[in-house]
Amino acid sequence: MSIEYTQTAREGRENQSGDRVLLVGSSRNNNKWVLPKGGVETDEDDDGDYVRAAIRETWEEAGATGTIVRKLQVIPDLRSPAEWAKGSMKETNGVLRNPPRSEFHFYEMKVKELHDEFPESATRKRQWFTFEDAIESLQSNKRPELAKAVEQIMLNSGA
Repeated sequence: MSIEYTQTAREGRENQSGDRVLLVGSSRNNNKWVLPKGGVETDEDDDGDYVRAAIRETWEEAGATGTIVRKLQVIPDLRSPAEWAKGSMKETNGVLRNPPRSEFHFYEMKVKELHDEFPESATRKRQWFTFEDAIESLQSNKRPELAKAVEQIMLNSGA
């Protein structure tokens, strides 16, 4: 099984209303917002801890640098592969019809700096969202697994 992960980038802890989530435009459709995420390089798998990969991907896709605050719950990617029929990821008698195609290892980052120039700055846009707006955008873009990560941060922050 291929392993994917993402990390959420969150700014500030001064007060609950100041906490926000950094989303980037999808590489397939820049008008759809997603969390920075990607694959793990061979030298980045530290016995199942993908912190180095998460930091690299957040830099490449969002131009954000900061400190990892904590690892969040691992969330399976239940979207069906393109060759499966639409809607095939639904449950039958409580059992998924198809297994997860990958899993996301989520990390929360306290962003210290957003850089103007970064590897994907020419092709990616980025924007800060409130927790609620990020969740709504991710769900409307059919990315419930990414919305779950934002919900975890929101619950842990008391927002």
